[in-house]
Amino acid sequence: FILQADFILPSSREAIDRDSPWNQRLRAEVPTTFAKAVLAAKDLSKDAIESTNLWLSVLPLEGEVQDFFQPCVKAIHSVVRSMACIPISEGNWELPIKVLTCDSSLRDIVDSRKLVERLGLSLTDPGLLQKPLAALGVKSVGVTTILDLITTNAYDSLKTLKPVVFW
Repeated sequence: FILQADFILPSSREAIDRDSPWNQRLRAEVPTTFAKAVLAAKDLSKDAIESTNLWLSVLPLEGEVQDFFQPCVKAIHSVVRSMACIPISEGNWELPIKVLTCDSSLRDIVDSRKLVERLGLSLTDPGLLQKPLAALGVKSVGVTTILDLITTNAYDSLKTLKPVVFW
């Protein structure tokens, strides 16, 4: 994560002046600026996976930035989580919390239509960078998801059965 701005530096030029109101103001603008960059990448590219991987590749992760910029990491993640910025298999864009990644071995058994109908979740494209997605709260299809699908299918099947009572 590289950030270029007109920060005020001390005479040693080895750090950023943490107490400077100007520097704090610049830092406060980073999440909004990042969100604008995500939208620009989304709108300008014809390849949703390529444009998403572009901004995912520069998404700052915990422990990757200097102390002064640590608040930016959580703020950027928070802003991006509120954006429909993840391409899904149906060709639309969705909020990170509404999508799941899926291992190629499970893709064959997970019906994406049922996932949307039953759980309100969609699958991401397998070509997206996984580590940044996880930092945004995107979960993977696992045993719990599969059991939830089975349970909702079974429940719906039971609702359609007509009770037969023999006396």
